[in-house]
Order: sequence, then C-alpha cells, then structure tokens
Amino acid sequence: MPKKIRLYPKALPNRIMLGLVVGAVAGVTANLFTTAHPAYTVWVERLIRYGTGPLGQIFLSLLFMTVVPLVFATLSTGVAHLGDLKKLGRIGLKTLAFFCLLTAMATMIGMMMVTTFQPGHGFSPDTQARLLENYQGELLKKSQGFREGQGFSIDTLVRIVPSNPLAAMVNMDMLAVICFALLVGAALTRLREERQKPLLSVLEAIADLMIVLVDFAMRLAPFAVPALIFNATARFGIELLEKLLNYVLVVFGGYI
Repeated sequence: MPKKIRLYPKALPNRIMLGLVVGAVAGVTANLFTTAHPAYTVWVERLIRYGTGPLGQIFLSLLFMTVVPLVFATLSTGVAHLGDLKKLGRIGLKTLAFFCLLTAMATMIGMMMVTTFQPGHGFSPDTQARLLENYQGELLKKSQGFREGQGFSIDTLVRIVPSNPLAAMVNMDMLAVICFALLVGAALTRLREERQKPLLSVLEAIADLMIVLVDFAMRLAPFAVPALIFNATARFGIELLEKLLNYVLVVFGGYI
C-alpha cells in the first residue's frame, strides 16, 4: 500500500513552525488587503481584539504562571538534595563565578551584535508612530522597571532578600524568589529526616505539576503562535516581519 501522506506535521516543533508561517502569511495578506481597502481595517482589529489577541495572551499567561512555582520548587529541592551545606558553599561559589563570567561575555557579545547590525533600525516614521500608539504603555512600564533596577548599590543587595516572599512571587521579582528558594532549600537540610521528607515530596510534586502545565501550554502553541504573529503582521505588515527576521538572525548569530 502506498504510504499515507500527512499534510499536518505530527511533531510539535514542526506544527509550531508551520503555524508560524501560516500566521505570518495570513497577517501580511490581511495588512496588504486593509492597506488597499481601509474600510476593512475595523474587521481585522475586531478579529485581533476578540479572537487572535486573547488566544495569544492566554498562551503567554499559561507559560508565565508556571515560572515562579517551577523556579522555587526546583531550586529548593535541588539545594535540599545536596545535603551538606559546606558542599553547597563550594558549589555556590563556583556557580557564581561561572555565572558572572558568562554573563559578562554574553553582555559584550550582545552589545557588539546589536551595535554592528542594528536589527530594529529603519522603521518608517508611520510604522514607528503606530508602534508607539499600540505599545507605548508597555514600553514605559518596562523602561521604568529597567531604570529602577539598573546599576548596583547596597539597596540592590538588600532587595535580593525579600521581606515578603509572597509579594516577590506576585511581582515576579525573580532574584528575590531565587534567594528565598535557596534559603528554603538550605533550611530543609537542617530539618530532621521525618520532617524533611514530606516537604520535599510537596515541592517535588509542585515541580512535576508545573511541567505538566507547561505541556498543556505547549499543546496550545501550534494555534497561539500563529495568532501572535498574525496580530503583529496584520497591523504592521511585512516591514515588521523583516525586522523580526533580522532580530532572530542577530540573536542566533550571537548564540553561535
């Protein structure tokens, strides 16, 4: 019998890639159509507002909701399983040294790549104005957070140790969450075994549960990824797609 031809890929990465291409083509087509027929722009905006937009945001929220519990649970159990705090100290110093070295190298490579290739340079004034109109609030929020967190001071060191771990988790203050997780893991090593085991079981179950939730989110990815790329390309056309492609190439060049 002839081999059955599968039009839709079975592997998840291939489905996501196919969805990315379909979403980009559909978005560029919609942008070209609304450019030629502006009266239909309102219908594309409604599709984004009530269809593809919520789908993409739900997907991103599903991923973000697992970050804090997963980081906390895996770091706490990882430290607790080391057992010997002296061993933890040696490993911690080596890890910190490698982290600082690699971070410095990554920063230099990233700055060199961006300065050399300028992947976001060259937007038309009209596109720049529309980008600011759609994303100015989010940009200002992130810029404010960057200005507050840039540089190192004694206050930065103090803020790493959270006075309210729950608030740090709610605000996704990852340095504070990591610090709390390491302290919890270190404290677990000092508990008696009969007290330690139930807590470790709970933390390990939380980590496993978050992995399952990530799997749920990734099952949505073949539909959410094309929705996200459609939202951007339908509004800003092939010009934005070209800049995104330049950015991806620069990022992968930096990785290599």
